[in-house]
Amino acid sequence: MTINVLQDLFADGGLPFTLVDLLLFAGIALIAIGVIKVMLHIAKKIRCSAQTTGTIIDVESFSQHEYRPRPVKGYRDIQGTETYTPMFEFFVDGQPYKVKWRGYANQNRFRIGMQDTIMYNPRNPKDCFAKSSGWASLHAYFVLGVVLLIAARLLQMIAVQL
Repeated sequence: MTINVLQDLFADGGLPFTLVDLLLFAGIALIAIGVIKVMLHIAKKIRCSAQTTGTIIDVESFSQHEYRPRPVKGYRDIQGTETYTPMFEFFVDGQPYKVKWRGYANQNRFRIGMQDTIMYNPRNPKDCFAKSSGWASLHAYFVLGVVLLIAARLLQMIAVQL
């Protein structure tokens, strides 16, 4: 039955090309977004050439079903739909700075009192990032883009065979 439905969908030859085009466009767009994000990340790494030690002073927990942050006191082991973002405090020339990390973690790897190296822009210390923040989200755009390009090619091959 499933094969008959696919044959009916691909019978006139119109639908697969529209779907393939959509997947190709989405894949190329995600790869382009990934390239832009990597370039912005590299530019930030160049700007933020000074380093200091920052301390996590707060951790906010976000539920996938909520849009308002809930403060988490210390370390809590919450499974499931929670993501976490830390607030760092660091000092530059005796001046305190508090910055919320823009990334989120699916595990509560952040605890109040934990320290991390903070890379900051000497001209504007609020322009900073935690050195431990990785490139994982940047890679996700590339991976998803490549998956969509492969899906487009597979659909194109299926359409030709039918």
